Amino acid sequence: MSTSETESARRRAEAEINDCPIEQVRLTVPITDDPTIPVLTLRAWVLGLVFGLIEASTTGIGLYRQTPIYIPVVVWQLAVLPIGRFLARVLPTRKFKFPGTNKRFTLNPGPFSLKEHILISIMIDCGFIAPQMTQYMTILKIYYGLKVRTGVAVILNTSTQMLGFGLAGAFSTLLIDNPYMWWPSTLINVVVYRTLHKPEKRRKGSVTRLQYFCIASLAVFVYGMIPGFLFPAGACISLLCLIWKNSVWAHQIGSGRFGYGIGAFTISLETINFGQLDPFIMPLFSINNLMFGFILYAYVIVPIYYFNNFNYARRLPLSSLAVFDMYGKPYDEKRVMKADFTFDPDKYKNYSKLYFSTFRAVGYGFTFASLSAGLLHVLLHHGREMYHAVLEVYGYNMKKDVHGRLMQKYKTVPGSWYVILVVTTLIGNFVTSHIGVNDFMRIPPTYVILSVLLIIVLTVPDMILLASTGQGLPTGIVTEMVIGYLNRGKTFQNMLIRSFFSEVPSHIIQFCSTLKFGYYMKIPPREMFIGQSHFSPP
Repeated sequence: MSTSETESARRRAEAEINDCPIEQVRLTVPITDDPTIPVLTLRAWVLGLVFGLIEASTTGIGLYRQTPIYIPVVVWQLAVLPIGRFLARVLPTRKFKFPGTNKRFTLNPGPFSLKEHILISIMIDCGFIAPQMTQYMTILKIYYGLKVRTGVAVILNTSTQMLGFGLAGAFSTLLIDNPYMWWPSTLINVVVYRTLHKPEKRRKGSVTRLQYFCIASLAVFVYGMIPGFLFPAGACISLLCLIWKNSVWAHQIGSGRFGYGIGAFTISLETINFGQLDPFIMPLFSINNLMFGFILYAYVIVPIYYFNNFNYARRLPLSSLAVFDMYGKPYDEKRVMKADFTFDPDKYKNYSKLYFSTFRAVGYGFTFASLSAGLLHVLLHHGREMYHAVLEVYGYNMKKDVHGRLMQKYKTVPGSWYVILVVTTLIGNFVTSHIGVNDFMRIPPTYVILSVLLIIVLTVPDMILLASTGQGLPTGIVTEMVIGYLNRGKTFQNMLIRSFFSEVPSHIIQFCSTLKFGYYMKIPPREMFIGQSHFSPP
């Protein structure tokens, strides 16, 4: 970039007014952009593909552990930086010509840029969520001796992720371009990447940020070997259970697996981080709301439910994900199935009802309560705003802030691309779930359409809450409940619907979050589309 172009860009930045309505965004996201920086380069493709496959593989394998082990996306994203800089030094800068054309390309367009790094990170992030369809096929194979053909499995897995991507793009005008939808979780990434690419000089006797990262990563890896392989019991050590080994009360209070976990500790970083919301990302009011709900749930409702022995709660562990029969043993679902794997009411009456642990039973109640409360909150407090926002956004009259104006210089992704993607994935799902599977797994197309409609209706308020507060709604359970009522007794059909559609909202969240991150960092929309759509592994 020439000196005159740099000076011109600086003057344009000074002329821009940071009129973003969200204070946190004004303080974090830069209002400058250089459209000449390379983004979708050959080295970005290679690094994104390699690290994306590694991330997807490790996540899928680690999911089957009792305490799921996964390598956070940020580890791979940061590991890309030294490799990218190394490639920028060693790759030739010579330009090659495409055969039969006048177009040229180069293996090394220059220094490893911030936008390249961000696009690679977004590619890696696409493989972070392990598809539930894989778990469904694992259940069929291990517990029932059934197998789904490889081609059908690939199409079902891919269509799940692509449907989420297509719906995320369809909602992008409302949820991404709207300056009031600021997605708190993306701001920490903005700070991290700006810091990593900020020029620095190494002072004598100190280390650079990159060197510090490499040292810290090696230390964490070595330390993780202790609870992960050498001493697995370190995942959860309960002092009360060790002292009073035969006491039920000690296990209910002190067990980290079957009770409150009071007095228990862990040396495993995976256990500490698993399932936790980052307090450095979420707004304070969201953290307070979450803590109040947890105290009400765990220390008020759960004891009342347990000590009053509702649904024979005192016969079962206080906390467990297992389902039990009337004898307190794990429920044997095969005893209530017919030969064609459908539900048999007579066998169910002769065997036992379903019983849940106290934490799980109350948790289901809180799930439905939070869903209805969240929907009512959005409608009552933000209904008018939603109505006017939809009119402004889809009427193309929405007032753009500084980031929206900076993004106008790039070509947008036509809405027809996302429509084609959604229609194609639905057709693929219709074919595979109705023709490519066995009789006991076939899903009527009407149920597929109904599930998609439910997801669309529930996604908008869910995304509004998530984009403005950092907390979402458990929308997937509604689809499970409605389809379960309509399609009673069809065990594997309902499991397939659940696997396909309960994870679609998760993919919508993931893709919308990365779209907003790319929006803040001024990644061209079409490069974002290519990166996300091509690097969502089945």
